[in-house]
Amino acid sequence: MAESVRLFLADEAATRRLAESLAPCVGAAGGVVTLGGALGAGKTAFARALIRALTGDPDQEVPSPTFTLVQGYDTPHGALWHFDLYRLTSPDEVIELDWEEAVAGGLVLVEWPERAGRWMPAERLEIALAAHPAVGPDARIATLTAHGHWASVLRAVSWDRVPLGHGSDGASPETGEDLTRFLAAHDLLIAERHGLAGDASARRYQRLNPIGRAPLILMQAPDTARDLVPFVTVAELLRPLGLSVPAILAVNAEAGLMLLEDFGDAAFTRCLDLGAPPEPLYRLAVDVLIRLHQGFVAGPAAAALPVFDLGRFLDQAMLFADLIPPAITGRPLPPAARLEFETAWREILPGALTRPTLLLRDYHAGNLMHLPDRPGVRACGLLDIQDAGIGPAAYDLVSLIEDARRDLVPALAGSLVGHYRAAFPDLDPVAFRRSWSVLAAVRHTRVIAVFQRLAGQGKPGYLGHTPRVWRYLAAALARPELEPLTRWFDRHLPLATCVAATAVHEPMRNEAT
Repeated sequence: MAESVRLFLADEAATRRLAESLAPCVGAAGGVVTLGGALGAGKTAFARALIRALTGDPDQEVPSPTFTLVQGYDTPHGALWHFDLYRLTSPDEVIELDWEEAVAGGLVLVEWPERAGRWMPAERLEIALAAHPAVGPDARIATLTAHGHWASVLRAVSWDRVPLGHGSDGASPETGEDLTRFLAAHDLLIAERHGLAGDASARRYQRLNPIGRAPLILMQAPDTARDLVPFVTVAELLRPLGLSVPAILAVNAEAGLMLLEDFGDAAFTRCLDLGAPPEPLYRLAVDVLIRLHQGFVAGPAAAALPVFDLGRFLDQAMLFADLIPPAITGRPLPPAARLEFETAWREILPGALTRPTLLLRDYHAGNLMHLPDRPGVRACGLLDIQDAGIGPAAYDLVSLIEDARRDLVPALAGSLVGHYRAAFPDLDPVAFRRSWSVLAAVRHTRVIAVFQRLAGQGKPGYLGHTPRVWRYLAAALARPELEPLTRWFDRHLPLATCVAATAVHEPMRNEAT
């Protein structure tokens, strides 16, 4: 099975640093490395940096092989062939370039690899570069996909030590110089700054109050590729649908810094805690999902987003298998039981992955802002959108109604589901119920596991929500479509044991009535 890594490259220097960081691994592993991407995606800069790093000569002349088709080099690791197959008219023409000898005998770097057709070896490291002009003129996304023995090579790279997103000094976004320059560039050095409550991630937020100007939000993202770049991408997908996402006022991608429009303090959770009636707020949130699911069309911009498919949901479920049995029973899950858990999910998940759309993933009252001065669905502001992807439509509705942090009375929950279904008269009720049940189970197992992991990282407060999530999971497991998973819990981790083990963390209930 192929393994992939996606990286953000802030500029051309970061592209070269990636190549230099990979060179020792490539040289030691040997084999074929392909380099894909459109014209102007940075392939030339990457190829030159990789070849110079492999030869050990920073001044190595690296002519483009566009016209010669192949160029050879001597390296401490053996012979290196650099192919450019752009001018090939047939895959069989590669044989005339001593292709077979090169592939069998050393390191091979291939540009325009798709033109090799059937002659491309199955074992290879694919590197695809794509421009990301929305973040910066020289910003790139690099996707590395490893086939065969390259998977172990990719796993061995210490990505946290590869300086790709914070400049050559590796400075973190909250350290002085980058932040000072960023604030100075936008006349914000003397603005009042107040820290805002964060979430479970490493992102940090501050409210800036510049004199004579509207407040702004400063987002500091240590992992630019995971947080900042996807935020920009998803915001650009949501705005044309008439949905409210914070305006992006300034970005320093290399330093992981972004200035955002301030939506204020009226989160749905705050409004509810202050006594606002829940039905209008939740109905508004459902209307946002209706607008999203009716209007979203996957285009080129969405291609960069993760896909919530069987493999991704299975990974989330298996996190539960690794973390929760030891926390409940004091011992890890036996391998046979772990395999049985995976098998149960493989049986029930495929039928639930229906109606693919833009999936926001953490769609709940804590991430929704009430903007009463805006009309219609724009009165609901969307935060925390950077983890979005392409996935089944029912997931976000489950996330909203079966919120890990709040209870909804059953009558309101049923009314909201009915309101959503009425907007899609052709929706198969049986398929919808199955998708809801399975996605509820996979979300709740993931949330329970993540809260346990956060507790191990010194954030035990999240455990206060786990009794509620166990109740949601128990309700899902009572439905017939989850019978294979229910049998597994009955045999290996009875729900009564789990609920009793977490009851000590039961918080005061917040109920929307």
